[in-house]
Amino acid sequence: LDALRHEKAVAAVQTEGELAAAGLTAAPKARLVFYGMDNTVMDAIALAWPSSGKMYFQRGGESAWHEMAGGPAIRDAHRPFHYYRKAVIEEDYYAAVSFSVESRTGELRHTLVKDETDGKWKFELPGEIVPDPSDVRDTIESFGSLTAQRFLAAKSPQAMAQYGLGDPAWTLKVVFSAPEGEETGGEGADKKPRPRTLLVGIKVEDGYAALLEQAERPADFLLTETAFKRLT
Repeated sequence: LDALRHEKAVAAVQTEGELAAAGLTAAPKARLVFYGMDNTVMDAIALAWPSSGKMYFQRGGESAWHEMAGGPAIRDAHRPFHYYRKAVIEEDYYAAVSFSVESRTGELRHTLVKDETDGKWKFELPGEIVPDPSDVRDTIESFGSLTAQRFLAAKSPQAMAQYGLGDPAWTLKVVFSAPEGEETGGEGADKKPRPRTLLVGIKVEDGYAALLEQAERPADFLLTETAFKRLT
């Protein structure tokens, strides 16, 4: 918000002739509305990028449009609803009861479960290898706090195939228990499990195409390389 409030303008575009010449006669491509804690509007900023390749913004309460400094080079960086970080999942590490990861090639496949008695993580298949608890925690905390670098339009069958999400390279799943007060039965009853599945497809720009399923806010988004490395 501060960046847009103080955005440097190359020129103001205000008269009918100037608006027509700049291709700004149509409705704005997008409008960013910022709300305060009491749900009142703090500010509203309209953005437009006509075919000329230039980027324009209009602050709330102003009639003039302003051309952004930088020309076409800044276009992608300012596209709203595409390039910004937003949480796609918010889950508590302590509520996790199992974690599994599987690669399409089958070279990596394992499932971890949390022992109900001592709270320690163990591989589902018995063996001598014991998972590092700090690594497990880092991985699940990363999963439970994923943010979108930008969002994709990947939910159609064609887009799923395009982004490699129809046959994902990686499938990660964490099962969380229900929050307090959402138990399925009476006192002492098990909490209803809540599975969260993340599909990871092809590499896209500086990240990976990803689809978060079985969540309150299912999302198809760009997963950063850093987050991908933490999860796999």
